[in-house]
Amino acid sequence: MIWVIVIFVVLTAALLEYYSLSLAPKRMQISFDTDLTLAEPGEEVCLSFVIRNQSRLPQLYVSVSVSLEDGLKILVNEDEGAKYIVKTASGNLFRRRYFLLPHQTVTQKIRFVPERRGVFHIGRCYMECGDYLGLKSIVQSFPIDRQFVCTARYIPDLPSFDPLGGTDGNHSVRRFIFEDPTLIYGYRDYTGREPMRQISWKATARTGRLTVREQDHTQEWNATVLADLWTDSQEDLERVLELVRTVCESLEERHIPYAFVSNSDLGDVPEGLGRQHIHMIQRKIGLSFPIAYYRFDTLLPRLFSGPTDDRSFILIAPEPTRNVDDYLRYLDRYGASKTIVFYGKEAAS
Repeated sequence: MIWVIVIFVVLTAALLEYYSLSLAPKRMQISFDTDLTLAEPGEEVCLSFVIRNQSRLPQLYVSVSVSLEDGLKILVNEDEGAKYIVKTASGNLFRRRYFLLPHQTVTQKIRFVPERRGVFHIGRCYMECGDYLGLKSIVQSFPIDRQFVCTARYIPDLPSFDPLGGTDGNHSVRRFIFEDPTLIYGYRDYTGREPMRQISWKATARTGRLTVREQDHTQEWNATVLADLWTDSQEDLERVLELVRTVCESLEERHIPYAFVSNSDLGDVPEGLGRQHIHMIQRKIGLSFPIAYYRFDTLLPRLFSGPTDDRSFILIAPEPTRNVDDYLRYLDRYGASKTIVFYGKEAAS
């Protein structure tokens, strides 16, 4: 009888060992997510992952290690301290062990900050699942299937600039004391500053976007931000990208519609305003290598192929050169005001 019990125990242990080793990867499920898809250098990002035991049996030992890409710095949690942070030659590593009951779910959060501009695929995850007898374990390694973009730094001490040309700021010329509802000079896109009663719903339905009536004789001021990235200096290129981000955000804050044009992989962004508009530009900045495809002077004829009435230009160039002086004379000839210029090597206006 004792031998029967011993054989039964041995077979049961062998089955449990086989079950724990062969099905361990299938029993465990882990997923990742970040609270931000676009950040800036030094901004805190939260990476959360959820571990779930999908088995009817407990998982006695699970170890999860998360290694982030170069340029991402893990922050030490104030509550847990450095308990789960392991310092390695390549940076900090998050590592924690778990005991999971059947169908138990555990959520863990890791906070980190990006230290440079670029696109990040977060890093890799290493999950180790131990067997029931504590004799062997299985390790899985896989990339974290989440990414986010880090845009350029914001320049807080950028010199103030006025793209509206001094006293000619808001050109709004009222011909009458009160608006005449029957006198409509035209239609334009809704910017979010007009009263709701000014929206033309017929024109909105026809164009597919919010459109407002223009009942005053107004001159609409617009700006075009031009970025020249034709240089071999990586430091100057990064400074140009920082200037692009800062100038565009300044125009957003002042509710000045603007377009963005570049001779690089940043591409062009049509005129607009709002969260989606600046988000698109910031994302392009983060994804940029940056690479200039052609010289800036080949861009100017295309820039002035259409009407440019009441448009101011802001040029951002790597450094002051004789070619840039030629560009400025060309832009001043067509712009509504004197062209504003910023340099990556040496800020000027």
